[in-house]
Order: sequence, then C-alpha cells, then structure tokens
Amino acid sequence: MRTKRCQPTFPGVVLLVAAVASCAAPDDSGLPGDLSDAGHPGDAGAGNLAEVGPLRLWRRLSREEIEPTVQHLQGGVGTPDLAETGFPLDETLGGFDTDPALLQFSSAHLDAMERFAADLSRSVLESDAVRTLGGEGCRPELTERECVRAALSGAATLLLRRPPSEFAIDRWVALSPASARPVEVIARAIRDMVLSPAFLYVFEKTEPGPDGRERLDLPSRMARMTFVVWGAAPDKALWQMAALGLFDGPGGDARLAREVINAPEASAFGRRFVVRWLHLDRALHNNIPLFVALSRSAQGQVERLVEEWSRSGTVDDLLTSRVVWVDAVLAPKFGLTPPSGDGWLRAELTPESGRSGVLTLPSLLAATHLESGLATRRGAWVQSVLLCEPEPVPPPVATPMLPPAGQPVDGPSEALQQAVSAPGCVVCHGPLDGAGRALAGFDLDGTRRSERVVAAELSLSDGRRWPLSGAADLARAVLDSGRFEPCLSRQLARFAVGIEDPALEPMAAELTALLSGERRLMALVEAMIASPSFLSVPAPGATP
Repeated sequence: MRTKRCQPTFPGVVLLVAAVASCAAPDDSGLPGDLSDAGHPGDAGAGNLAEVGPLRLWRRLSREEIEPTVQHLQGGVGTPDLAETGFPLDETLGGFDTDPALLQFSSAHLDAMERFAADLSRSVLESDAVRTLGGEGCRPELTERECVRAALSGAATLLLRRPPSEFAIDRWVALSPASARPVEVIARAIRDMVLSPAFLYVFEKTEPGPDGRERLDLPSRMARMTFVVWGAAPDKALWQMAALGLFDGPGGDARLAREVINAPEASAFGRRFVVRWLHLDRALHNNIPLFVALSRSAQGQVERLVEEWSRSGTVDDLLTSRVVWVDAVLAPKFGLTPPSGDGWLRAELTPESGRSGVLTLPSLLAATHLESGLATRRGAWVQSVLLCEPEPVPPPVATPMLPPAGQPVDGPSEALQQAVSAPGCVVCHGPLDGAGRALAGFDLDGTRRSERVVAAELSLSDGRRWPLSGAADLARAVLDSGRFEPCLSRQLARFAVGIEDPALEPMAAELTALLSGERRLMALVEAMIASPSFLSVPAPGATP
C-alpha cells in the first residue's frame, strides 16, 4: 500500500502533525510518513516501526541537535554542515531552544533538510558504508545482502531512535532498483530516514511503570536523557548496552543515567544549559566596540570555565569561584601575567581581586552593560535569572539621557541618577540598580576600575535586604536568599522538558530538595534524568 506524497510547509507544530497524519504511512506503521515531496514513496519514510503502536509527539529537534545525531552514523566523518544548507535559526525563550511551541517547521526548513539529506547521501556513497554502518552485525562471514540489512538496521536505530522492524528494512531495500549497488541502497535509505518526521521530531511511547503511573518506554527514556544532556540521540554504545539488558529491571534508569552522564558527549551540557541559562553567550551578539576586540577570548574563557564547573564543580562555584582561565588578551584585565603565544592559563585569584564566579566575567559584564552607566540591566539579570523574581514593570516613558554610543562611562550622570530616583521610577530602579551596583566596579571588558561600591543592596519582593560591598557579597546574598535553589530547579526543569507547566512542579520540587545536600551540578542532572518525574512527564505535544 502506498500513500499520497505531501509537502507540509506549515509554520507550527500542531499543523505539522495534522499534515503528516494526512500523509501517514500504511496502517501497519507506528510513525507518520515523509516530510518531503522529493519523488520517493511517502510510505517508506518514518512509517517503519510496525510493532511500536501509538506514539506521542514531544518536539522537533533543534538546529543544534541535528548534526550531532547524524554524526553517530560514521563517527562524524562526512557529516554535512547544516548551517550551509540555510536551515533557519531557532527561536529561544529565556535563552533555551527546547520549547516545542518555538520549534517551528516551514518550507525553509524543508528545503534545508532536502539539501542536508542529499549531501549526507553523497557522503555515504563515498564511504564504505556497508561495513562502517553494519557494525557488529556485519561480520566477514555474512553475505553482502545481510550486511546491507545490518547497516540499515544500525542507521535506523541511530537516526530514528528505535530499532526498526524487518518489514521496515524490507521497504528501505525496496526503494532502490535491484541493480543498485549495496552502498547505493544504503545511501538512498538514509536519505529517506533523514527526510522523515521520525528523524526531525521526537516521538515517544509510554508504558505502565513500576508504580502504576505511565512512563516512557526504554527507547523514549534513552532519547529523552541524551537529548537533554548531550544534545543528540543515543549513540551506538548506549544501544549495545540496552540490547544486553543493562538498563532493564530495578535500578535500570539509574544505570542508564550514569552512562549518559559519564559519556564524553555530556560535556555539551554546560554549553547547552549553563551558558544559556546565565546568558553568557549574549555579549557575543552585542556590537560593543570595547568587547568586540576580546569576544573570541571571552568565549574561550567561558567554554573552559563552564566545562570545569560542569565536570567537577558545584552550583556554588558558578557564583563564588575565583578560578579563571585567561589568554594573552584577558590576562592583563585580571592582573595576571599573560601566557605565551596562543596558550591559556588557569589561575586562582585572591579575595582582594574582587572576583566572584560568573558575576565578574567579561561575557556577563558586557551582556548586562548599559551605555548610560546605570546598573539596571545587571540587577535585572540577578533578580530574574538567579532568583526568578518578577521583574517590575517600567514606566511608559523613560528619560533618554545617554552618553555617546560605545563610549565607556564611570557611572550614570547626576541628572540621570536623579531621574531614576524619582517616585515613579524608583519602584523599579531601586531593587534593580541596588543589586547591579555591587558590580559597578567593573567595566564591560572585565577590567576592575574601582574597589568602591556605593548604595548596593539585594532586596527581594518579600522585603528582605542584604547590604553589599561587592561581587562576593552579592554571590553570598543570592545563595543565602533561599530563592536561588528553587529558581535553578525551575530553569533546569524547563530546559529539560521545554515548557513552563504545572506538570514540572514535582520535578522542580525534587531538584530543590536534592540541592539541600547535593551541590555538584552534574550529580544533580543525573538525579533529575533518572527521576520518575522526568521520565513520566507527558510529552507536551499532540498525539498524531
């Protein structure tokens, strides 16, 4: 049975589900049909897992997750560059690109995926794909036909995140003429897989859990864990362990979570969560003359620090550590002797340096810089990002008293300071500027220009206040406030599942409770992805 081909070019997730449902694979299939109108059978795409049954849609893969998932095929060799295909940038919310409602699909996405799939197919043709993709199943004693089927099974498991049925493999083989060379059969089938909704979208299946609640089945649990931590689908090693039953039975989820956390791919978590949560990448997009010259160095600094904090640090270290990484560009700004050449130096600064974790990194100072010299944006970052305090609503008319664009300032002008102290403005500027002034001694490029801090305090909506004399005081006040742990937990849960929803409250509450004793960041993430709350949260999409 063949179904009609279609080309859904709708902008939203819900409409896409309706579109692929109308182009569904045969009735014996568990997933919707292909995305493409490229001239191949619509029933040979993602309609392949006959034994799966009904699935739920979670979300589309983000632009950042597509390449790492495809790289599992051949160890990254020959993987096309998705950016060169014109695949649109994803929208973000709070810095995260995991919200299903923002992960749209349009004709531009489809065109880019067509180019990406064609490039990948050509790469497979140029490789010894029969052997490299066949893996352990492609033993020397097997026939060429058996090796092709082993290669297709391995590729489908990696790309579509679920072992395929024999019926699905038969259909992929049938896509090519009988005269096709084995590598041509594989290349055509892989192109078909990449153009299916089952690749571009994460579909999940639930099953009854040990406690009676519905939870994700094992392939869905594996994919949810790895997409959160690695930003990619499960790799071959994880599937081999699953095939051996290592994740079955009591403690299986904990064993799976440990493997995910210990894998080299877990190093991506710091960049995907920590950098975006703390807005450490936003300065790269600000065209500020003083920062542009050191933006590459500042980015390298953030990458090294976040990797170190993620691997062995605690959540407190994010705010309090005086360890820094510097190159020849950054060293003078931290009062250090520059390393030779293009090298990097790891150093631990003294308390007298005034440094305190991310609070005094150039990447954050530039991202929260205001040309007026006011500390408002830095205080707003503290209140909203670290404490999840509601931001006050600014007045409808602001007083534009700004210095020339791009020029450094020692602080707000006297006139501007008086203006924001007026009764109509101080409601907002009081708590925001008060927290931000704790960082007023630092320029946007990270240079410490003054040890003097004036009128700085952290004030919360419940009336509590902490006087501050610098960045270290601010870090301690944030950690002592009782707001940091619940805020971090909410941000982590929202990043993991992609939505703000009451269903996340149990997960956030569990994380907050864990933070009372466990402060290591990756241990917290490991506990989260193994928790029943994470593995039983319903996918926030529709049921196709």
